[in-house]
Amino acid sequence: MKKLLWLLAIGTICGVFQAQTQELPDMRIIGESGVKAYLYKRALLFSPVYGVGDSLPAFLPNGVLRPIPKSPNKEMKHRSYLQLEVNSGLGAGSYFSLYPKSDHFTGVSHHLQLKSPDSRWTSLQNNLFVGMKPIRELPLSLRVVQQSATSPGFNSQNVDVSMAHYRPQWQLSENTKISDMNLQIGYNRLLKKKMGIESLIQYPAYHVSGQFGSKWLDLKMKALGSTGETGLQIAPGLGTAPFDIQNLRLHVLADAYHLIPSIEFSYRDPMTNGGVFSLSNTPLLQNNSFSSMLEENQWQSLDLQHRIQKVPLNLTAGLEFVFPRQNDFSLSRLQLYSNVRYSLSYPIADTSQVYGVAEPHYCDYVSNLSTVQGFFRMGDFILHQSVDMELAYLNAEAYRRVPYKPALILLSRFSYPYHAWLFGFDIDQRYFSIDHRGKDLSEYIGLNLRTEYRRGNSSLYGQIDDILNQKRWLFSEQKPQRFTLYLGMKHRF
Repeated sequence: MKKLLWLLAIGTICGVFQAQTQELPDMRIIGESGVKAYLYKRALLFSPVYGVGDSLPAFLPNGVLRPIPKSPNKEMKHRSYLQLEVNSGLGAGSYFSLYPKSDHFTGVSHHLQLKSPDSRWTSLQNNLFVGMKPIRELPLSLRVVQQSATSPGFNSQNVDVSMAHYRPQWQLSENTKISDMNLQIGYNRLLKKKMGIESLIQYPAYHVSGQFGSKWLDLKMKALGSTGETGLQIAPGLGTAPFDIQNLRLHVLADAYHLIPSIEFSYRDPMTNGGVFSLSNTPLLQNNSFSSMLEENQWQSLDLQHRIQKVPLNLTAGLEFVFPRQNDFSLSRLQLYSNVRYSLSYPIADTSQVYGVAEPHYCDYVSNLSTVQGFFRMGDFILHQSVDMELAYLNAEAYRRVPYKPALILLSRFSYPYHAWLFGFDIDQRYFSIDHRGKDLSEYIGLNLRTEYRRGNSSLYGQIDDILNQKRWLFSEQKPQRFTLYLGMKHRF
């Protein structure tokens, strides 16, 4: 069975390669794009958009839309947005945003998510964001996250509060400036009760980053701190580089455990046949905060073993093509890329003293992800097909595979608008995954059906996830995700 699936995947890739060139009379047309498709599984609550603009961001891949010329900035007609959703898995959610006409407040948003996969398992997440300008030249943002989770033998309450200031450019003198300056300070408080034993973790957190530029120095710098851990990233520019290489920098990633050098660069070459080849390495320093780790799986037991994640190797090679639009069914865009990554202190879910509650530990892993994405269309009918093949291994555990990372993902997304209706159908296939004990997980084949009716500034939508009622594991000791019905509404006002 697995050999057949591998042959099917290779055949799909070969078919996409075969379709990538459109032969026209006396010419060959291929183009370029930087589009990255959104692969959301269902009609998720929209993420906040904090700048003044459209409060309803589009979640359709731009690669399949005609370019729309930008119009001059106009005053927002609708300054508020509301979305409500319920599902058959005893869950509910809401999202609200408001852009007031005020000199001191730029935006307010609130996101609530309630989950209850079992009567004894409940979780609640509240996210509040407030954008403000107490002084004209001092824009600030306040973010408050509250997360709670309850299950047999376990209870946790997490509160994360932060204040941030971002400035695109700060001119210190005629020849000296700081670009992309981001200053953030916060406080985190985690109270958990496990097997009747209560513990409290509280710590300050900070984030400072920016790029300093002058006649004699070009320096990027980032400093992170949380749970007593401090991480530092310093990246001086290396000046002119050969072969049209851009953004050449020497990076140093450091914390209490590691001191790692790396190189940053980017190269982009328009090919003679119209395609674009790109090659880049982007070292990363990331703080996996408690709130971000609890966002996907709320039933986790976190502690002070937290580590700052460092990615010295993040090498990506890509090819992108775009093709002229035709009346019949044809390939409109093709994207291929391969990413090789080496990550230190990556959180891996593991078993804890309480069954069903994950306890992360931090490991180093190496991975190779190869992706082929094709966008097809015929009139208003759109098909997005992607194939992901990833090999990821933990190098500290005899190169055991990283748990819960499928080696093969095949995703097909169909959508078709008809008057005020939008219809969609997804086929989501995931193969060759293991759990945290190294046990093989069953293959997942999910069929999802979605529809939305739009009228004026309002819409109603529904979606059925996993029509075949297949098991999809987030953590094998927890209840798997299965057949779920979602109903919701959206409204601008």
